[in-house]
Amino acid sequence: MASSLARPLTIISTNQEDLETFLRRFDKRSECIQFIPQSDDPNQCFCGRIKQNHALPSVTRLTQRFRKRSDGSFPNDGPLGWSTEKCTTNLPTDAFGTMGFAGRTASKSLAKYVRVSSNTDPQRILELLYTYWIPEKHQYHKPNLVISVTGDTSLIDVASRVRKAFSEGLERIIVQSNAWVLTGGYQAGFTKLVGHVLKSCQKADEDPVPCIGFCTWGYTRSKQGLVNTDVQAKVRYTPIDHAARDVPSQPLDSNHTHFILVDDGTEGHSMAELDLRNKFIELVATQIPGDHDITVPFVTFLVGGWLRAIKHVEQMLQKELPVVVVKGSGGVADLLVFALNSNKRNKRMKRELAEEVIKQTEKELADLVEAESDRGKTEFKSDIVKCVMSCIEKLRRKENKPLVQVYDACVEESGGLDFAALNLIMTTYGVKRSQLDQAVRLAMQWNRPDILREEIISERIELRNLTTWDSLMDEAMLAEKPEFVVLFLDYAVVDIAEYLSEEKLVMLYNHNDQHTKTLRVIRDLQLEVRASDSCHSHVHGFCALVL
Repeated sequence: MASSLARPLTIISTNQEDLETFLRRFDKRSECIQFIPQSDDPNQCFCGRIKQNHALPSVTRLTQRFRKRSDGSFPNDGPLGWSTEKCTTNLPTDAFGTMGFAGRTASKSLAKYVRVSSNTDPQRILELLYTYWIPEKHQYHKPNLVISVTGDTSLIDVASRVRKAFSEGLERIIVQSNAWVLTGGYQAGFTKLVGHVLKSCQKADEDPVPCIGFCTWGYTRSKQGLVNTDVQAKVRYTPIDHAARDVPSQPLDSNHTHFILVDDGTEGHSMAELDLRNKFIELVATQIPGDHDITVPFVTFLVGGWLRAIKHVEQMLQKELPVVVVKGSGGVADLLVFALNSNKRNKRMKRELAEEVIKQTEKELADLVEAESDRGKTEFKSDIVKCVMSCIEKLRRKENKPLVQVYDACVEESGGLDFAALNLIMTTYGVKRSQLDQAVRLAMQWNRPDILREEIISERIELRNLTTWDSLMDEAMLAEKPEFVVLFLDYAVVDIAEYLSEEKLVMLYNHNDQHTKTLRVIRDLQLEVRASDSCHSHVHGFCALVL
C-alpha cells in the first residue's frame, strides 16, 4: 500500500528539544480572518463566530470581496464561498498542557492535550505521542495494535446484549494487547462506553492504556478553559459553559488520556478532525520499517454513528484498512450491514441497490433530530447514502481482499468481538510481510492458535514469510504455548536442532523453575533431533537429564 505519508519517522529526543519548544514550533491554531455573513444572520460569519470575534484589519473591505446573491445573501460555496483554506490563517497554538477533570482527583485521570490546525502534519502528531507523551519508559510506548472506534450516537436504542458484547470484547482485546485506542474523544454514545471500558481495565500500578481522542476544537464544550501556554501547568476542565449553550458542542470524555483538538477556524461545526485523524491512521498503518518504526496492525470498529462515522469508514476502506461492523449498534453501522447483505444476496445493479439503501436510510433516520446536520436533514441523508454506496463500491472492486467483517452479538457462533477482530487482522495483514510477524504475535497473545491454523490452511497467510521466526519461537516456548510451537514447526519448516542451541536450552531452563512443560514439547513432538546425531546430542542429553 503505497503512500506519500509512508516515510521514516524522525525522532527528536527530549534532551535536544523540550516539549514546550516542540509544541510552539510545530503545532498551530486556525483563526478566521474573513468575515462572510450568513444569509439569515448578518452578524454571524459562516465560520460560526460573530463579527466581534474576528480579528480583522477591515471587515468592510473583506466582506466587499464577496459578491451578494440577488436575495442579499452571501455564497458559502464555489470560488467566492467560505473555506478553511481561503478564510483562515495559522497562528501559534495557545492551548496545550495537562488537564484534570472536575470531580476526579486521581492522577490517572489527567490527560495531555494540544490545539492544532487542521492542516498539521500527522508526522508531528505521531512524534509528539511517541517521543513526549508516551515515551520509551511508558508501558505502551510501542503498541502492537492500534484500534479506532467510531460512532457517537445515543446508546438508548441499542440492545443491552450488544452493548455488553462490545464492552466485554473490547476489554479482552485491550487486556490481551499492548494497544493504542483512537476515538472521537467526546462523552457521548459508544465513545463514552469505550472510556468506561478503559477505566475498568486500568490497574493502579500500571500506566494507563493510551486512549487518544481526535476532536474538533470549535465543537468542544468549555474549550476556553483549556487556553494555556505553560506546559507544566495543570488546567481544570469543567465541561459546563452556560454562555455557549446556543452553540452546538460536546464535552470531552474524562477517561481519555490524550486529546488532539483540531482547529479549522469554525465554531459549532463538527468533523474538522476527521481528515487529520484519517491521515494519522494511514501514517501509523503504513510506516516504513526503520530504527524507530511503529508499524502495527490496525482495525476500526464501526458502532452506530452517522455521517462522521461512515466518512471515517469510507477512508479506511480506501486505504485498504480493516473494519469490523457491529451489527445491532444502530445508525450507519446497521445501514452498512443492510447494504452489505443486499449486495451479497443479489449482486444488484448499482442503481437498484442505491434505491434500497435510500429507503432504509429514510427508515433509520426517521426520528433523527435536525441538529444532527449543519446543512439540513435532506442533504445529511444524501451524504450518508453516498458514503454507504461508496463503501460498497470499494468492496466490490476489492472482492478478493476481505476488508469488512460483520460482528453479530446475537449469534452465539460469532465467537466474540475479539475473534472477529483477530480473524480480520490475520486475513488482512497475513499477506504483508512487514506486518505478518505482528499479526502472528497478536494471535499468540490472545492464545488463538485455532485462528492462525485456519488462516494457514486456507492459504491466506504463509508462515514461511515470517522474518522473526526465531524470536516468535522463543515467545511461544517461554510462554509455554505448545500449540504455537507445533504450528511453527509444521508450517514454517523450522530446523529445531539448529534452533535449540546449547545457549537456547540454558535460557529455557533458567526461565522457569518448573521448566518441564516447554521441554516436554520438544520430547513429545518427536522432533528431528536424534541421539545418534552427535552434532545435536546436547539436545537429547539435556532433555533426558531434566525430564
